Amino acid sequence: MLNKTKKLIIIVITVLVVLETVILGSLAIYQITQNSYEHYMETAQKYVSEKDYEQAIAEFNRAIEKDPQAEDAYLELADVYIKMEDYDKAIDILQQGYDTTEARSLSRKLEKIQKQLEEAEVETSAVVETVQEEAATVAFTETETETFAETETATYAEEFTLDDDQKSVLELMSRYMPEFQSIYRVDDYFWWEFIFYSFTEGAFEDEMSDDGMYYRVSEGTINTYVNQLLGVDFPGIDCDADYNQQDYGDGDIHYTIYYEDGYYYVNASDGGMEWYQFDDMESVGFDHYKVTCGMYGPNDDYSRDEWYGVNHIFMIEPRDNRIGFVITSHQIVSEDN
Repeated sequence: MLNKTKKLIIIVITVLVVLETVILGSLAIYQITQNSYEHYMETAQKYVSEKDYEQAIAEFNRAIEKDPQAEDAYLELADVYIKMEDYDKAIDILQQGYDTTEARSLSRKLEKIQKQLEEAEVETSAVVETVQEEAATVAFTETETETFAETETATYAEEFTLDDDQKSVLELMSRYMPEFQSIYRVDDYFWWEFIFYSFTEGAFEDEMSDDGMYYRVSEGTINTYVNQLLGVDFPGIDCDADYNQQDYGDGDIHYTIYYEDGYYYVNASDGGMEWYQFDDMESVGFDHYKVTCGMYGPNDDYSRDEWYGVNHIFMIEPRDNRIGFVITSHQIVSEDN
C-alpha cells in the first residue's frame, strides 16, 4: 500500500512539473510574440484603420526600436504623419530611416514629399501675392480676403482628379487585387493570387499555350504591370508552393501557374458575374486619396443589377507614371462590418 502511495505521489509530481514546464513555455512564447516586430506592426496598422493615429505612432515606434533595419515601419509611420498633416515629422522619420537603412524607397519618398512641399509653398506664395494685388485695387474686407485665399488654396489641394480610364483601372483592381495594408509586407501568396486573377481571364489579350489551357505572359510584362500599379518590382512567384498545385486525380502535379523560359503560364478560367463601379474619391491628407468602388451584380432572379453590400477601398498616391498614381493599400469592407 505504501509503495502504491509513493508511486501515486511521484506521478502527481511528474505531471505538475510537466504542466509547469508547458505553462512557462507557453508564457515565454506569448511574451516573445507580443514583443515581436510583426506584432507591433499589426497593432499599429489596426490603429491606423481605426484612425487612432496617436496609438499607431506609438506602435510603429516600438516596431522601429525592435527592428531598426525594417524600412516599412518608417514608411508607414511617415504615412500616419502625412495623414495628420505633420509633414515635418514625416520628413524627420524618413530621414531617420534612410540614415539607418539606406533604403532607396525611403529616400524616394523623402525627396517626393520635400518637392511637393516646395511646390505647395510656391503656390501658396502666389496665392498671397494675388490676394494682395486684388486688395490694392478692390475694397476687399478682411473676411473676404481670407475667404479668397482659402478658396485658392483649396483649389490647389484638390487638383488631383481621376479620369474615366483611371477609374476603370481601379474597378479592374477591385476584381484582381487581393487585400493588403502595405506592399512592403505582403507574402508570396499575395503575389500568386494577384497574378493569377489578373491574367486567368486573358484580360490583357495574352497568347495561349499550345494546349489552350494557359495564358502566356512574359516576365517583363508582369514586372511593368506590377511596377505601374504598386510602385515596386515584381519579386516572382514560388511555383512549387502547395497552393499553386492542383490534384486532378491522375497522379500528376498540375500547376495553376508555371514559369518557363522567361514566361509565366497562368491557368485559364472564367471570372464571376460580379462587376465593380467607381463610387467616390476623397483626400485624406497631403498627397493621399481614398477611393471607393462598389461591388455589383445580378440579383437572385437575374432581373436587375444590385449592389452586393461590399465596397473596395483603395488608398492611392499620385505618381508620374502611365496611370498617374500607385495603389498603397486595398481593403474590402462589407455592409455587415
